[in-house]
Amino acid sequence: SAPNVEKIKMGGVEKVVLIFGAGYDTGQDVLITRGTDSVGRGIFIVDAESGEMLWRAGPDGAADLQLTDMLYSIPARIKPVDIDGDGFVDRLYAGDMGGQLWRIDIDNNSASSGVVSTTGGRIAELAVDGSVNDNRRFYNPPDAALILQQGHAPYISIVAASGYRAHPLQTDTHDRVYMIRDYDVYQAPATYTTVTEDDLFDTTDNTIGQGTQADIDTAKASLNGAKGWYITFSEID
Repeated sequence: SAPNVEKIKMGGVEKVVLIFGAGYDTGQDVLITRGTDSVGRGIFIVDAESGEMLWRAGPDGAADLQLTDMLYSIPARIKPVDIDGDGFVDRLYAGDMGGQLWRIDIDNNSASSGVVSTTGGRIAELAVDGSVNDNRRFYNPPDAALILQQGHAPYISIVAASGYRAHPLQTDTHDRVYMIRDYDVYQAPATYTTVTEDDLFDTTDNTIGQGTQADIDTAKASLNGAKGWYITFSEID
């Protein structure tokens, strides 16, 4: 994927790096239902000056961060986040061709020399094996924004839209735009929990904007109790 030029620290040493996804598996061009890929399954951090690979996430045991569910290619640009505003990236969000969203946390305060210290995991799975309708793919990076509301816990709003770039006129897949709430704002989570559609509020019909007051109150309560929402795209006649 297109690289991001960012700064991180390795054992207290500042590094200018390139961060990018491992690419696209062209086998996705013909897959009707979700299928695993043989290439493109990973995220890289590379020294921008020397070209040396500093760190890699992937499903295999040789990866610096092994993520066994990272079985689908990642052509989308990676979304970097500097949550504490110190000029160093401390979090990455990424989507893949299997309808999954990932979070990687970078510990810039680690004293381990010559090592990119990370934790990470899958935070959403929004596609389903064996289903044509639910074979969603993320070709573009998620957007992330810090949300602060009075009386509510802060969270990172992660927004991602699915599609099928290889066949943009295909309408069998029910593509959607998703918003996931990530409540572990200022630190890495103890465990990385996978959100599915069952955890989200379906706001496609816009009841909150157009329903009766009783319907609006019910929908708002459901939305507030959910881990995010989604909107299903309509077909254009």
